[in-house]
Amino acid sequence: QRILNPSRLPIPPSGLDSSTDVIGRWLRLSRFCQTFYDDLLEDEVPKQSMIERKLRENGDELKRAREQLRIAIEQLEHLQSDAEQARLRAMVSETPLAEQEHIETARHAEKMQRHHDELNERISGLETRQDELLDEMMGS
Repeated sequence: QRILNPSRLPIPPSGLDSSTDVIGRWLRLSRFCQTFYDDLLEDEVPKQSMIERKLRENGDELKRAREQLRIAIEQLEHLQSDAEQARLRAMVSETPLAEQEHIETARHAEKMQRHHDELNERISGLETRQDELLDEMMGS
């Protein structure tokens, strides 16, 4: 929950015993006021506009995820290429150092592949959420 910034609260009345007690009281009051205000807003804001806001937020998140996926694809291609070159060098040179380099580059490529897969799942979830919100909008 959002809490009002204590530094912006009015100055408390004097005569209270400790500053921590005053701060605690003002924080509890600010939490109550914020919750009350949020409840009022929820009652006043039509369902349609709440759905539109959620759709905008979901769309923004979807754009960010797609951009991250685009970058991950470029990095994955580069890392896979490096891993393949390291594998060939390890086969030709047959040295422990070349084999270790191959293992490390392959590990980096695998990590990027997992990141790529996670982004795909995230995008799929966001697209599903977007469809649900659009269905909800059409139903209301």
